[in-house]
Amino acid sequence: MASSIPKIGYLYTAYGATHIQEAIHSLDSLRAVDSKAHVTLVSDRYVQGFDELVIKNDISGGFAGKVNCISNEYYTITFYLDTDTYICSDPSGLFELGLYFDVSIMLDPAEVEIDGIAGYTAYNTGVMVLGSNTTELLKRWRYHYNNDKLLAELLKGHPAEKVKTDQPSFLTALTDAGVTIHSLPSIWNARYRFNISLMGKVKIIHGNTTDFVALEKKMNETTGNRCWEGIKHRGKL
Repeated sequence: MASSIPKIGYLYTAYGATHIQEAIHSLDSLRAVDSKAHVTLVSDRYVQGFDELVIKNDISGGFAGKVNCISNEYYTITFYLDTDTYICSDPSGLFELGLYFDVSIMLDPAEVEIDGIAGYTAYNTGVMVLGSNTTELLKRWRYHYNNDKLLAELLKGHPAEKVKTDQPSFLTALTDAGVTIHSLPSIWNARYRFNISLMGKVKIIHGNTTDFVALEKKMNETTGNRCWEGIKHRGKL
């Protein structure tokens, strides 16, 4: 009889030396708070320290590496993390969300409305809990992202239209795939370079910096209802 216990684990994708080094630092912070973490890395080269390593060297890095390599084939419930994340507290409790929702994710604090539709803004794909019913979603995400004509139309007028960013195509895939969505609070994906509302202790910091320890201390000086003014912290803390 097949086990009904879901297989859970964390997933990173990292292409190129810079992102691989970021992934290693993020992994260190994760293992410090979740010693039982099972972690898979998809990359273009051999990297030590991960429980599973999947090498795919036929895919370019950047957003393309991320979109084309995120998969739910490794775990029943997948906790995806961008490489520029720092894990402050044990996040394993979020796996339970994968039993009830297909996608648990936070609205992006800096996205603009897409397609001229009021309130139609993208989610931040840097921290996601994906349930097993996301195969079609991830397939459609790859389709929308890799179809240059469709993506150019979607990104027309978008601030990042020349960058070929990943989030607008993910939003379109969400509307196509008919998945259930839970919106995570910002303490689970604290985009420290942007103005965000926080309530409670920050659990995951997201953004590339050299001193996450100092940043965690600063962000959690108080833990009540507060506004983090990210614009003030884009330079030195």
